[in-house]
Amino acid sequence: MVARHPGVSKSLTCYIAHVMKTQLSTALFLTACIATGISVPTEPAAAKSPNPLQLMRVSPDGRAAPKEKVFNGKDAALVTIFATWCKPCLKEVPMLNKLETETRGRGLQLFAVSVDDKPPAAVTAWIRKHGVRYPVYYADAAVHRGRTILGDTSGVPVTLLISPEGVVLRRWTGLVPERVLRAALKPILK
Repeated sequence: MVARHPGVSKSLTCYIAHVMKTQLSTALFLTACIATGISVPTEPAAAKSPNPLQLMRVSPDGRAAPKEKVFNGKDAALVTIFATWCKPCLKEVPMLNKLETETRGRGLQLFAVSVDDKPPAAVTAWIRKHGVRYPVYYADAAVHRGRTILGDTSGVPVTLLISPEGVVLRRWTGLVPERVLRAALKPILK
């Protein structure tokens, strides 16, 4: 219920109440979707990445590695942003392993970016335990602040489809069904 100020018309009060209810409904819907692992597609970003993304790759021995350029500039990229504590992130590992094998050499890079605060050895142990076969990188401060092409990484999993030119074509928050990813990848694969 919205209290009416004496100088505000009834129609304006109704409009304000409607906007508040709509915003609350949207926030509750998105929270429920993320909590249950349901994918929420968002609009693609139109801007090209100003800087090439350079991140530290997870090494097999769990030690820190030098930063490397993540995008090769000639293939599209499917990027998943995850955390080791995230249950929907774990659910997507078998599907992403399968997609990585099926799309290798067909114009697509597939990799993950960990937003964990855990030490490198802990992330490496999680990758080994769950059989992750695609490249994994650590998020740096710029990624955590949302100042890269990856955008906001506060809710996981986040999956992005990025063009070879560095334009985000699609962005999903939550667990993305395999059929949805396959449909998005179909026009891109060679």
